[in-house]
Amino acid sequence: MDLKGNSNTPGTKIQIYTKNNSTAQIWSVYTSDDVQLKRPNLTVTPGNSTQKTIFTWKSVYGCMRYDVKIWRNKVDHSVDSYHTEWGATSGYSIQLPPGTYEAYVTANDYYQCLGSADVKFTVTGNTPANQPVNLGNDFYAVILTYDAWVPIANDYSNTHNVFLQKGEHQQNSAHQLWRFQRQSDGSYAISSAQDGRFLEMREGEHVENTPVAAMNPTFWDGAYQKWWIYENNGGG
Repeated sequence: MDLKGNSNTPGTKIQIYTKNNSTAQIWSVYTSDDVQLKRPNLTVTPGNSTQKTIFTWKSVYGCMRYDVKIWRNKVDHSVDSYHTEWGATSGYSIQLPPGTYEAYVTANDYYQCLGSADVKFTVTGNTPANQPVNLGNDFYAVILTYDAWVPIANDYSNTHNVFLQKGEHQQNSAHQLWRFQRQSDGSYAISSAQDGRFLEMREGEHVENTPVAAMNPTFWDGAYQKWWIYENNGGG
């Protein structure tokens, strides 16, 4: 086969011609595996509180665009991603707050969308080691276990118990929501949005296995109800 006039202009005819070893007669042949859309291989270079996190991947044959999706802690398709970048090209970077994340990138063409493996990474902060962090002066938040992502809750009864909530995290449940008020010494007073009671070490005990309770603010200014928050690998 010969490319007429050795022209790469669209519409140029393909013809039969005497072998002459010119580039007009040199062709590349791709197998069916070569032309199928493949999963990209994502690499993440974590940043910190001052440097961006960088996402890179090798180009996939036939891909029209790449989408980067990032979740806090772990990928969970039952909720919206923390951040999505639609239509990335050869890579992507973003400034993320300190914490643990999981992300993947998808390769897209007209017919299908194939995702990379999930990549877990941690964005670190610049807080000195063994120093409590400042998350703000007055705000509401949930308190979750690191591995299972399960919230603690106030049982809002006479038992004053604080317990690990079974089932899915309920974002609008007052007994799972806590108010953080920063004190002058850097500690936080943490109270329940359900009934206003404060987290404290029951009876002021400082020994292992002492229960954490939700109590009235009798000892607001005492050590019983003061809590300091420290980073763990860049996350609170």
